[in-house]
Parts: sequence; C-alpha cells; structure tokens
Amino acid sequence: MKHSSLTRFGFTLVEMLTVIAIIGILAALMSGAMVAVRARVQKAAISAELKQLEMALEAYKTTYGEYPPDGTDQTAIKRHLAKAYPRATNLNVTGINPGNALVFWLGGPIKDGRPIGFSKNPKNPDLTAGDTTTPRNAPLYDFNPAQFGTVSGTLATYTSKTGGSPYVYFRAKISGGTTSYSGSYKPDASDSDSIAPYKKGSVWYGEKRFQIISPGLDGKYGAGGDVSTAVRNVNAFDNQTNFGDIEDLAD
Repeated sequence: MKHSSLTRFGFTLVEMLTVIAIIGILAALMSGAMVAVRARVQKAAISAELKQLEMALEAYKTTYGEYPPDGTDQTAIKRHLAKAYPRATNLNVTGINPGNALVFWLGGPIKDGRPIGFSKNPKNPDLTAGDTTTPRNAPLYDFNPAQFGTVSGTLATYTSKTGGSPYVYFRAKISGGTTSYSGSYKPDASDSDSIAPYKKGSVWYGEKRFQIISPGLDGKYGAGGDVSTAVRNVNAFDNQTNFGDIEDLAD
C-alpha cells in the first residue's frame, strides 16, 4: 500500500511574521546607524568651515593689522577703518552686527548676490559697493551664496550647510593685557533664541583673539555665557565653535 506525501511550498504565517520582524529590526538598526553617521559628517563639515573662517580672520589681521570689529561697538568700527585705511576720509558703515560681520569684513559688501571685496583705491575702499569701475581686492573667504541667511542691502549673514541661525563672530576686547568680551546676538527680534560669547568660570575663550560660534545641527543657539551652564540647555548642547564643541568644553 502506497502512502502519498504532501510537499509543502512557501512559508507558514508564523515564519513569515518572524522574517518580517527580523527585517524590521535590522532596518531600524541600520537607520539609526545612518542617522549617526550623517550627524558626524555634518558636524565635521561645520568644524572644517569654522577652521577656514578662522584662517581667513588671521589673514585679515595680517593684511590690516588687527582682527575686524564685530559690530557691537560703532566707535570700534570707526577706529578700525581709520587704521585699515589711513588715507581715506569720511569712512562709515552702519548695520554691522555679530551675525553679518564675517561676510562683510572677509568678503566685502554684497553686490548682485555676491561679496565683491573692497576697492583697491586707498582713499576709498568703497564700503557700500557703489563703485563698479575701480579694481577690487578679492574676498579673503570664498562665501557660498547658497548659504546666505538674511541679506539686507550690502550685508548678509552666513549659515552652515545644515541651515538654521548663522555663524556668529565676537572679537575680544583687550585692556591692560586682559581679555574680555561683551555683547550678544539675536537673529530674529521675534525669537527668544540668542547667543553671547563663551567663557568657563571667569576665563574667556578666544583670549586676545575672537570667537566664532555655530548653532550646531539643530540651528539654535540656546545659550551663551559660562559653558558649564550653557551645556545644560538642550539647544546649546550641540553648539560648535572655533575653540571646541560646547559639550566637550563643559567637561
């Protein structure tokens, strides 16, 4: 007597559900890993850009004798222009602040969507881009117009490729060999987000130099001041600067 055997094709429902569950777990693990890798790449890009801006500021100091003012003191701007352009007269520029100072001083005024550098005329550097005939000095930094934030006349802010609030620049104030910083920056009057220079305890970062601050991947500054306090702010935790990452400085 012969017995017929049934051949089973495919998977049972339990087996299919098990496979789907395993695939879901693997996908979640891979997705989390990809997010982490993407964040590291973006942070590295910001760090590289901060370093390039820092080098451009050093080149500016070599050319003009000091770091450019940050816009928190109009008197400091006039004093700097007199030193940088001793043969020029009636030099004045308004509207500079810590958010647009980098583009202005390192790139020059904005014309047709791009920084055009300053005029080579020693008697008139053309701070407002009104002279289109005199040869101009090339910008000290190659700003990408796609990263401009707020453009107002001949001034513009500059963001990282991840967007959000712009890079901010503060110049050290030196008196009797001692460094101090002052001022703050708020990109939007209707927004509570603002930033001030960083220090640890009573010691300011960027001694006798400057601070460049990025709001990090979340695009928000969160808080400035003492890093030990700022790091507890959820938005400030990932801020990056030319002197280190806030989360590392607070340790």
